[in-house]
Amino acid sequence: MSIRLLLTGGTIDKHYNMSNGALDFEESHIRSALEQGRCMAGVVIQPVIMKDSLEVTETDRELIRQACHDSDESKLV
Repeated sequence: MSIRLLLTGGTIDKHYNMSNGALDFEESHIRSALEQGRCMAGVVIQPVIMKDSLEVTETDRELIRQACHDSDESKLV
């Protein structure tokens, strides 16, 4: 059994940009956090969008819905 993690951004993936003081999205921290916790067995990581939840649009929600629909896994986070 595998679990698919659909990455959408949010606070956990924000990166502080020291040059301008902004919070940006670069690369997700999820993979390294799971590896550090030795929790990678049976996990499929799929980036969908990388946004703050306040900026998510209907188009983004459709992308998330489509990613859920297209997933081979029955366990989605």
